[in-house]
Amino acid sequence: GELSIHYKSIPDRISSYFKDKISGQHELDAWDFDLRSQTLLHRDAAGNFAFAHKSLAEFFVALKFSAELGCLRKTFMETYCEANGRFCEIPYNPLLKPEELVNSFGALNLNAMSMQATSSLLIAMLDDSATEKLWKLIEGCRNKDFDSIGYTAGNAVSLLNWLGASFDHRDLSNVCLADSNLQGANLMTTKLESAELSGANLSNASFGLDQL
Repeated sequence: GELSIHYKSIPDRISSYFKDKISGQHELDAWDFDLRSQTLLHRDAAGNFAFAHKSLAEFFVALKFSAELGCLRKTFMETYCEANGRFCEIPYNPLLKPEELVNSFGALNLNAMSMQATSSLLIAMLDDSATEKLWKLIEGCRNKDFDSIGYTAGNAVSLLNWLGASFDHRDLSNVCLADSNLQGANLMTTKLESAELSGANLSNASFGLDQL
């Protein structure tokens, strides 16, 4: 939740993350200088560093979400290499349970205007396994309230809709889909009994007579 970091805290963050890759104080000082002098960051008068543009934060949020969903496209895992030529490790592990995602993927509503850029980036980062994994995630959200899963299921449904996934004969009953985006979705054969749809975008969605 913090959008800036004071320059005095940066060396500790570097040491904590890279650990044994840093051989001594001289190397730590060099890394610290390199990080602070990059054009990705800017410094205010109080010595706090933040991203130079909000799009950078949006990119890294999307990267984190896709990695934690276990759906990060291979291209994004093979862009940067260590000195020995090995691909850099993404510092996020897939989170298998909805409760594990409540403070990351489930914390922010992807359908909100403020998340529009992040959502677009996230869609482009997802690999071909995303559809199957998102449906499995939604299944794990069944019979769980907003306090325990946040926007996890709603965000997953929004992504599926944006990806063009079919909702034919899918079971969304007893799933909290608050503030999700189902705009234009064909829900005529979708089970929606007791689904939480407060704030959901259902414009131009199709429903069967027995669902009305």
